[in-house]
Amino acid sequence: MVAFAEHPTKPGQPHRVEKRDLQAQAFLEQIKRVEKINKKPETKIAILSSAEVNIHFDQAGEPILDLPDQVLSKLDIVTASRHGIDQEKDIEAIKKSLLMAAKHPLVDTIGHPDRYIRLEGGITDQGEPCDPEKYWEAWEEILEEMAKNNKAFEINLNEKSRPADELLRRAAEKGLNFVLNFDAHDFDQYGKESTKTKQKWAKDEATEDDLAQLADYKKERLQAGPGLRAIRLLMNYLRKLEELGIGQSRIINSSRERLLEFLTEERGKQTDNLNNLKEKFENDQP
Repeated sequence: MVAFAEHPTKPGQPHRVEKRDLQAQAFLEQIKRVEKINKKPETKIAILSSAEVNIHFDQAGEPILDLPDQVLSKLDIVTASRHGIDQEKDIEAIKKSLLMAAKHPLVDTIGHPDRYIRLEGGITDQGEPCDPEKYWEAWEEILEEMAKNNKAFEINLNEKSRPADELLRRAAEKGLNFVLNFDAHDFDQYGKESTKTKQKWAKDEATEDDLAQLADYKKERLQAGPGLRAIRLLMNYLRKLEELGIGQSRIINSSRERLLEFLTEERGKQTDNLNNLKEKFENDQP
């Protein structure tokens, strides 16, 4: 299985887009393309249309998502994440924005819940250092709302995004489901390499030689996969979850069948693509 989850707008500078805007139209086109590919008999994996929407505040100071409901309702899986935004480290703003996402009926998972907002990272309360007890009280309320509305807690294996051990323990105690994710913007994020060719391509300045080099690069990286470092991280977190009493049934992407079950039966999603996938793979063995 694979899900394609682009950001609608730049995470550090999120803004609301409407259905008529190019970003929203691109997601609607992706939905059509994914469904068409899945219907081909030769497609042996489940492909999901997805998005990682940005949680931010509108001009009135209310928390919103950057993609409209008309698009979110058609996606197979929606992750809502908080990034570097206004009121990034204010405890009341943290709680208000994450509670909105936890209550939003079209959001399925909360992405890297405590990235940017760790207690040791300078959380404030009305401009003053936040009391640790108040910080964890806020998380108790957020986690309870996530459990109530069956939102999965993302364990993001990107170095800056891994959850604090204490938050992971509290989430496990609340009975939450989890999703493990490499957040693989590019495979080489695990190899720490960079190339000027990619930068030139991004600026639409690549020559034919650059494009040929890029094609070789993509082939090499895709064959190599994310590498041993990423696999080792995954295994470490699987062990952590086992120590917390979390088995495969509470990891929503532990198998294709479990993911489809979570989305269609537990979350009640009825997109055409999900219904087609369930029918296509219902006789397959896990």
